[in-house]
Amino acid sequence: MKRKILLISVLAVLFSLTGCSGDNEKAFDYDEDALIEQSKNIISEYNDVSDEAYDYYVAEGDNLQQTAVKGFRQAEITDEIGEFERFDTSSGKVKFEDQSDGTVLVTIYCDYSGRDTEVTLQYEENLEYDMQYSQMMDAVTEEALSYGFSSSDEYLSYINSVYGYSYAGAEDFVRIYLSNLGIEPYTATECEVSAVYTMKELLVQAAQNTAIGMGTVFILLIVISLIIWCLKFVPKIANKFNGSETVRNEEPDGIENIPERASAKAVSAPAQTQNLMNDAELVAVITAAIYAAESQNGVNAVSKDKLVVRSIRKARKR
Repeated sequence: MKRKILLISVLAVLFSLTGCSGDNEKAFDYDEDALIEQSKNIISEYNDVSDEAYDYYVAEGDNLQQTAVKGFRQAEITDEIGEFERFDTSSGKVKFEDQSDGTVLVTIYCDYSGRDTEVTLQYEENLEYDMQYSQMMDAVTEEALSYGFSSSDEYLSYINSVYGYSYAGAEDFVRIYLSNLGIEPYTATECEVSAVYTMKELLVQAAQNTAIGMGTVFILLIVISLIIWCLKFVPKIANKFNGSETVRNEEPDGIENIPERASAKAVSAPAQTQNLMNDAELVAVITAAIYAAESQNGVNAVSKDKLVVRSIRKARKR
């Protein structure tokens, strides 16, 4: 039992160490100072472009150029960041984030006259840079030997003394030369510009958004309540219009309405006859008619005193 517990503890420690090492592992081998300098150059190039350059980059530029000019232009219009002043690369102002897709995010803090801004650039490794760098170093070495120098560094020292340059050596010269050609060890693929807001400003903005949202909801509820309240007048209005149409459709003295009135009377006749069945005068009239008919026949004549009508029924047609 103790061996199993010891084995589980060892495995847990190994897994934790593996996880920690994975978190600290770089996406690729990069120089932080070189990434910072490259980011500064990109920001300086795209943070303030003319309208003609903006239209060109948006229409013909690559993804980096499009996202950079759009991001800075949007920050100028929406956030009113103002004019660029300086880069702030102090402690905590520059961030490096290694991504799972093999890229690196570099965030640089920039001071603007209106509002400070964070610029985040995404980098990936330029796999062809090492080959180009090696070819350029070979070319500098061959040129140094052709001029009688023993090494490329000695040749660069001579160039510094003659032309007033300050190259640290052949490697520094090749790196700067390739950078001037737009060839960097890391390729920037995307740019994101975000204005920096204080906590107070964020809370005020959140309160404004909440007030606008709740106000819109209450206004809609009030409008819906008014609509529901007005629905009770719809039947009255409908009845009013229906009544007016009935009055307009009636033609009391028209010739065309005579058949309709006649049929209406014919329909109401049975009802009137049925009501007359209970009339005492009608019973008396029918009784007198029966008595007269029997008297004329002379057969089984019935005296009017003895004749009693119990009921009157409608005869069925055969």
